[in-house]
Amino acid sequence: TFAMVLFGMVLVLSQDMIFLIVGEKYLYAKTFFPFLIIAPIAYTISETTGLGINISKKTYFNTISVLASVVLNILVCILTLPHLGVMGAAVASAVSALIMLILRTYFGEKYYKSIQSYRPMLLALTLMIIMAIINTFFYNCLLIKYTCFITLIFLLILLYKAEYYYLKRFTFTVIKQVTKK
Repeated sequence: TFAMVLFGMVLVLSQDMIFLIVGEKYLYAKTFFPFLIIAPIAYTISETTGLGINISKKTYFNTISVLASVVLNILVCILTLPHLGVMGAAVASAVSALIMLILRTYFGEKYYKSIQSYRPMLLALTLMIIMAIINTFFYNCLLIKYTCFITLIFLLILLYKAEYYYLKRFTFTVIKQVTKK
């Protein structure tokens, strides 16, 4: 969870550079880009938290989770598209992905316990959602937006302090090995 959410937050923090490369045609997407990042993060995390579904050979829980996610996506799109346009679709994508994560985690954890505490995962995803909301409301206020982004990344690192130090040591070890060759 830490690595995925940190990666997503760094992508959002780097969005100005990314959209410079992608081009001016896609500049409007910067407002809802963080909401779109939530879906692959939630899906990737659910691949781990939902392992119990496959281990128990009750894969119909995956079907139930995906079906609930699709139905919710359609409902949220119906409610938000007329008022928010493409932003509504991005929000619908994030909401449905989070619901799929919750359902796959619930069903998967029944058969194979992979999470010791749900609190850090929920807080990390909440930080990502807050980042997406800040990006929307403070789109043109760069100082406020990036100060908040850096603060949220710092809070994520505090939340996952042990994982951060492990990842840092691992990264430096790999860099040392690669540079020796």
